[in-house]
Amino acid sequence: MEKAEQVILTTTNHIDGFLVEEYVDIVTSEVVLGTGFFSEFSGDFADFFGLRSTGFERKLQDAKKAAFLQLKAQAVIHGGNAVIGVDFDYTEFSGNRVGVIANGTIVHLVPATEEYVSKHSKRIL
Repeated sequence: MEKAEQVILTTTNHIDGFLVEEYVDIVTSEVVLGTGFFSEFSGDFADFFGLRSTGFERKLQDAKKAAFLQLKAQAVIHGGNAVIGVDFDYTEFSGNRVGVIANGTIVHLVPATEEYVSKHSKRIL
């Protein structure tokens, strides 16, 4: 999905040099991953000795990456080229599962050229 790779994700509500031409939709992505025995064991070991749990960190990074990819795919499906105001939260479920919930607003951006701004100035102001 080459188009999805070009979708911009940002936690801000605007992107310098671009204008929001259309607010398309609100999008949410939920990803849940099992931590597995090895991650659980190494996490307990790290916790006991006050160390970082790299196994859990990798799981959270994988879940976040998958959630962001889902946001980008949804943007393409709905005709957007960016997701603004992205927010993500981590959660823990029973049964050694971790989750990432990401949401944002799908928009269609256009370059903020002088020509576009002058042509649409009434709409922008």
